[in-house]
Amino acid sequence: MKRTVVFPVVLALAVSATLAAKDLNIVLKWNPNEKQSMPVLETTGGIFSLAIPAIVDKRDKGKQVGENNEGKQVVPVYTTSDVPAFVREHLTAQLKTIGLDVAASESGERVLKAELGEFWVAEGKRYHGSIGLKVSVTEASGKELWSALLNGSSDNFGRSLKPDNYTESISDAVQDLAAKLAGSPGFRAALAKK
Repeated sequence: MKRTVVFPVVLALAVSATLAAKDLNIVLKWNPNEKQSMPVLETTGGIFSLAIPAIVDKRDKGKQVGENNEGKQVVPVYTTSDVPAFVREHLTAQLKTIGLDVAASESGERVLKAELGEFWVAEGKRYHGSIGLKVSVTEASGKELWSALLNGSSDNFGRSLKPDNYTESISDAVQDLAAKLAGSPGFRAALAKK
């Protein structure tokens, strides 16, 4: 006599479909994969102190900061963390590592104004992080000295849908962005005392 084992198979499929992630929520934390080398800052002649006021959020995805597209169904990744504040805090900290007198402040001798256009992690076979900022350095009076569009990126490997892998990718992208900013000749010229 031959028995058909349909019910357990259907039940297993139903349970696995129910357990499939519909979305992922993460809390932003500083979690770099590796410390990135920062360019050396030439301070001969002196440099102005730098203030970084609140970063303006221009992203169009709201609380979504990434997505996993490994499966048939895309899994969105969200955060309730303050994304612009996270970028400001860690950009400030990275610039301090090269010896800049920099503070998260609304005013200073030089002011780095920034608009956040992108803050994203695309997860497929790897985690690809990307942060885009439109930045300008102004004098205390508001006169613009330099501006640019900057992008920081990262490429990491990790297990699927793990919050630590998302925060690692974001942290690495912030480090890359800070290194590109610090290495920019226009940025350096705007801070130099002539």
